[in-house]
Amino acid sequence: MSSSSAGSSSSSGTPSGKPRGRRAGVRVPCDECIQRASANKDSNLELCDKCTAVLHRPRRGSQKETANTRRVRHQSHAVIDTALGIRTENPTLPWSSDKNEQHALQFFIRHSAPQLAGYFDSPFWQKMVLQAARHEPSVLHAIAAIGALHEKLLAGAVNPAESQDRRTRFALEQCNKSIQHLIQPNVGGEKPDLRLMLTTCVLFTCFEALQGNCEQAIIHAAQGYNLLQQYAVDPEDKRWDVGAFAVELDQLCILMRRLQTQSKGLMGKDFNMVPNPEQLILSKPTDFENIHQARSSLEQVLNQLTIFFLDLELDDKYYDLAVTNGEKHLLFRPWVEAWEAAFSKLLARIQPQMGPDDRKAAMILKAHHLVAEILADVDLSLGELGWDAFHEKFAAIVNLAAAVLDDTRRSDRSVIEARWKTSGVFISSTSATLSFSLGIVDPLYEVVARCRDPNLRRKALDLLGTHPRQECMWSSWSAWKVGSFLLKLEEEGVEGVTTKMSDIPGDVRISEAWLDFTDKSGERVSGRPKIGYKKAVPRASARYALNPGLFEWQTDEPGFIPSLDFATVARTEDPLAHREYSSHAADSSRSGSAQG
Repeated sequence: MSSSSAGSSSSSGTPSGKPRGRRAGVRVPCDECIQRASANKDSNLELCDKCTAVLHRPRRGSQKETANTRRVRHQSHAVIDTALGIRTENPTLPWSSDKNEQHALQFFIRHSAPQLAGYFDSPFWQKMVLQAARHEPSVLHAIAAIGALHEKLLAGAVNPAESQDRRTRFALEQCNKSIQHLIQPNVGGEKPDLRLMLTTCVLFTCFEALQGNCEQAIIHAAQGYNLLQQYAVDPEDKRWDVGAFAVELDQLCILMRRLQTQSKGLMGKDFNMVPNPEQLILSKPTDFENIHQARSSLEQVLNQLTIFFLDLELDDKYYDLAVTNGEKHLLFRPWVEAWEAAFSKLLARIQPQMGPDDRKAAMILKAHHLVAEILADVDLSLGELGWDAFHEKFAAIVNLAAAVLDDTRRSDRSVIEARWKTSGVFISSTSATLSFSLGIVDPLYEVVARCRDPNLRRKALDLLGTHPRQECMWSSWSAWKVGSFLLKLEEEGVEGVTTKMSDIPGDVRISEAWLDFTDKSGERVSGRPKIGYKKAVPRASARYALNPGLFEWQTDEPGFIPSLDFATVARTEDPLAHREYSSHAADSSRSGSAQG
């Protein structure tokens, strides 16, 4: 179709009627084309006469001019495609007069933002960030940096970790420009913009995670969370529940809490974050309007479970603490059951209308729900042996992950490892996926860390090792490296071949793993922390004997996990042997404890 908004002769041609060459400042597509694309949702939409004239102007330099025209046409289609996107409604698109910046922005809009949103509709990545970039230079340069770095990684380009290529230098320059704009003093001493500071914290966290700088990513995430906490208790700030700001702030809060919990998962007890499971009593779910509401609700309990298990201490010397933790653990099960009931009702209602992405989003939520069920139902009195009761749920998680990853291209693990050894970046692969939403790496790592079935463990490791994914600060490759180490460590402690879970006794099982950034010596490769772990040793007496009555709440009633009364082996947790190895494995490796 031809546009009704054709350009005039003065703007689209010369006095002789011939098309005029493209002038500086002419935007293709123009604002009218973008608005029509957003409003009409027409996949066959053609550019207006003005834009067409610019694209089809007479060429002087043949090859160079032709390549330039193809570039402009490709960028134009990228903008129109974004405006027509199913997930984005009436986006406001950033623009830069610098061709390199504009290319990076277009890449972010077309590729990075949809991937960062994952399988869940994300207003933050696909609307809020783009709108902010129109009038905030710090945001514009930050997303240009992410787009440039993401393009390099997807191209599979590698260079030695100590060197930088042109695209890496450009990305770092854009990040520095963003910081320079951010630190400029506010005009008239105005109060700092909360949305801007939180948005840039998320963007800087993403940028550092893409580079494999896990420690710096954690620092940015912690700064954003602390900022959120300060504003929450500020009596002079009255903007929390006002209109669009409240909606945007809610999205930022979800992101910040997820990043904070992931930081806790990566660093273990070294990262200070206080659990508050009692708040779940006040927010038990009953009904969900959509998948995204179900995701937000589930993240609440996943965050609390992560913090609870990472700080869990049931030592002989601390009976009162053991009782307190046992009582807190009781709060999770009814909440998880309520979520499952509400989620089942939602699926029954919307399943006929679900598209492929919605189905994958539902599978990801179910995998995370299974993790929550396992953590909420585990018999704490059995120590590491308690996880053996959940073989069927571990198998279900692996099957769900395989279904989610079914249509993604597998990568050669040896090629990925070679690229990692060269550049130190985990997802430098043409088939890599970038996401800042709930993903599938966490549940798969839970299988690797908790399940001792050798076959199931290796299936989970295979999925992690052949589907490169960066999910917030965690990567599938680092999870594979650490998971492989834990598997080797436990199976080497067993005589003979391991064929079933019971072949791995409690005294060789790893109870916890975390990242250690305390070693700042020159011997440690930049960005690659040590991995610390705790290996359980037999106790002098069983925990149920030390803490009588603490675990009597467990029953064999329908809907409850059996208490494993048949298990008579000695309990195998504290005291703990602390060991470390200098990880050639990972910058963003996942904790061996609960996920968030």
